[in-house]
Amino acid sequence: MEPLGRYFAEFDTLEFSLVIMFSHLLGNDNDQHDTAMAIFKRINNISTRIQILQDVVRARKMSKDVIEAIDAICEQCVSANARRNVYAHGVYECADDGRVRLKTFVMSAQRKQATEFASVKQLEHDIKIVQAILVLALVWVGKVPFDAIKPSIETLRRKT
Repeated sequence: MEPLGRYFAEFDTLEFSLVIMFSHLLGNDNDQHDTAMAIFKRINNISTRIQILQDVVRARKMSKDVIEAIDAICEQCVSANARRNVYAHGVYECADDGRVRLKTFVMSAQRKQATEFASVKQLEHDIKIVQAILVLALVWVGKVPFDAIKPSIETLRRKT
């Protein structure tokens, strides 16, 4: 269960990173953080927040490198979030032999009920993806040079 606990905890990092990036898109004024928080408080769906971020990046006509970096990380964040939702909204039950089972329920009628469970390796990969968007947020606000993360972005692009 420890990997699941870490997995759920990391999704706060994703939400925090999206607010940092969105507030930076709104402008360099410190008040923009409050504006981004006010907007994102009304949007509960993380995938929608990610799509908004991608749309605003394109509307701002940012460099091709930035757009590709955002797309590479965001696509994987959406997939990781979908896996997170399966675990977060599933029903856990304890079998007579003491094993814990998960019955998954998917909230959207358009999706089929999940039948496969993510491996610990997949969960750890998703945690790295969520952490990567934090690093990208730090690049975006000038705390880390973009060139320092280019090799990681290339790796992500190959996996999408």
